[in-house]
Amino acid sequence: MKKSILSYVLLATSTVVLAGCSLTSEPITAPSSIAPVSSPTTEMNTSQEYMMSDVASHNSASDCWLVVDGSVYDVTSFISEHPGGNDILKGCGKDATKMVQGEREHKENMTNVEAALTSLKIGTLKK
Repeated sequence: MKKSILSYVLLATSTVVLAGCSLTSEPITAPSSIAPVSSPTTEMNTSQEYMMSDVASHNSASDCWLVVDGSVYDVTSFISEHPGGNDILKGCGKDATKMVQGEREHKENMTNVEAALTSLKIGTLKK
């Protein structure tokens, strides 16, 4: 008898607890007193100035900076996407202005080149 009463109490308690945790279609929102978490800034500081010696130290496929028209670009993340394949590596650590402006493919697709460079700019070359 004690066992059946205990079972009944446990079953009733579980039912009450579960009923209080039922799913609703209303969204769960944080209380207004909790500030939302802000995401990190994705904008680069393009006003930074670099010496050519700074650029020259970033001269590999795993860390590639180059200069075009006095602007400094970190193209490391773009290497695998570069339409000319590994040709971009020839500009790592260098002033690649003549390379970019002289290539027929770049001239024909200058809008795409400029768009890609805009997103990769990290600063300007200090004179």
